[in-house]
Amino acid sequence: MRQYIVIIISVVFLGLLEWGNTAFSQNPICDIKINGSDGPITLHHSDTLTITIALDNNEQTDNADWWLAVNTPFGLYFFTFNGWTTEWKPGYQGPLFHLDSYEVLNTPLSGLLAGTYTLYFGVDTVMDGNVTWNSLYCEEAVFNIETTQESIKVLFAVHIEPFLPEFGFDYGARREEMYWLRDLALSHGAKLTVASNGEFMEFVEDFGDQELVQSYLDAGFNWGTHIHPLWRRGRHDWVLESPDVSEDLVRRIWQDNIDAVNSVIGTKNNYGVAPYQCAQPLLAKMMGEHGFVIQTALTEPAGIMAWENLGHYPWNPFRPSTETGKFLKEDLNQTQYILIPHYPQLEPNPGPSGPRSLGTNQKNFIMEYIEWLHWQRNGLPTKVWVFGIATHDCYNNPNRGDIEAMLAWLEENFIGKATPTGQIIAEYATATEIAEEFCQWETEHPHESSFSWEEGEPYPYTYSDMPNLLREAEYDTVIDLGSTLTCYRFTRENALPIYVLWSWTGEQVVDFSSQIPGQLQVYDGKGNKYISTSGALKVTEEPIFVEVKE
Repeated sequence: MRQYIVIIISVVFLGLLEWGNTAFSQNPICDIKINGSDGPITLHHSDTLTITIALDNNEQTDNADWWLAVNTPFGLYFFTFNGWTTEWKPGYQGPLFHLDSYEVLNTPLSGLLAGTYTLYFGVDTVMDGNVTWNSLYCEEAVFNIETTQESIKVLFAVHIEPFLPEFGFDYGARREEMYWLRDLALSHGAKLTVASNGEFMEFVEDFGDQELVQSYLDAGFNWGTHIHPLWRRGRHDWVLESPDVSEDLVRRIWQDNIDAVNSVIGTKNNYGVAPYQCAQPLLAKMMGEHGFVIQTALTEPAGIMAWENLGHYPWNPFRPSTETGKFLKEDLNQTQYILIPHYPQLEPNPGPSGPRSLGTNQKNFIMEYIEWLHWQRNGLPTKVWVFGIATHDCYNNPNRGDIEAMLAWLEENFIGKATPTGQIIAEYATATEIAEEFCQWETEHPHESSFSWEEGEPYPYTYSDMPNLLREAEYDTVIDLGSTLTCYRFTRENALPIYVLWSWTGEQVVDFSSQIPGQLQVYDGKGNKYISTSGALKVTEEPIFVEVKE
């Protein structure tokens, strides 16, 4: 509860509490309430905490120690009129008297750790500054601060591409990348979700490399099917077609690739499919025919639509509509499969769906983190959050450094790390683990939307201006402004840096002149802006985006 909120941890105190609550006819009777309730109650970070106490002294006027304390997830504190302290001190010493309901505390919960808090109010009729247990009369009240959002699930996708001129024909080199990726993931605690084309699995059989694939499955990783428009005329004789082929030929393409994958891993281990291109509603039909319930990756038209209109990929799994061209529209009646989005290859070169660099992927994660924090902070309904990065067997080698740097950055700052208010930010997960969490979410939230957007609709998240402000930006570094503030700097090729920052402990006034002297242009990410001086920048728990005022 920081400097103004409480704690008390004492096994002895808890053990004797039952005796202290025993009421005799002439004993003082203590009462403590949380938001008007005796408790236990559940609160969220968007709520305000009010603590009130009362005393029926039963006409007793003995001198007494008056105690108020609380047991929290972060320590032991006692109330005094000079503030909360970790020392065992009564809040007041003096005669007992009748006390009507008295408000001791009224404060927002946004800065507190999630968890269980137990408050105690008592009087001890031996007034000596210590707790005398056989003369203590007290009451407790319990509240729990509940987090509303589970951690962001980080999907690490690996696509194994067909053997075509643009991808290369060296199976041995690709195999080495699959060994390297496996070892990298294991060293960082990451979980891989692999989608393979059919011919790669033929090479696995030719070279006796089944143990490589099995090592992925043994590690708890996913292995599934990656479908480009190639059908199998014979072993290592795969025919490339245009995406616009007949339904029968699409069915042949799917069947040949799935059969080749299943011949190595078995049907039950095939998690699902990452289709390169497949027209709606045929995609849903193929998923149904093969019993797949998971699609990973956005098809290229969907990725282009997301980048051009939203500035990023969706941050939540959803059930895609089967309507032609409605790539990002949700259909709650489509029960065959869910889509788990992830970004394209992590590499310096941009693609049709936007930049793909290390700094861009880091920026994309921070944008999602900011949105996730908004939902946490405001106690909004639970959602499943997913952030996906990707590489390919044939493109991985020149990007090893950036891929390893991405994992190290996530591990250092977010994976398994808690916010100052106690929520775990992110954890690695496979596609099947994310799908399981999503299906459980659907069961608990029937008929609720996860994500949906189509042309003409407003931006589907909170900070509609954030993707525009950061569109040409790349993550640069963390700016240390102290433990109660978070600040990230982003570089831009044709402009000066832009920053995003927020407070963890309510409003603060920050001297930002070490980063930008003079006047600042400040944006709230929702379309509003104002000018501030760098020496007195007001920062709250809502993020602000700051650049030099030109």
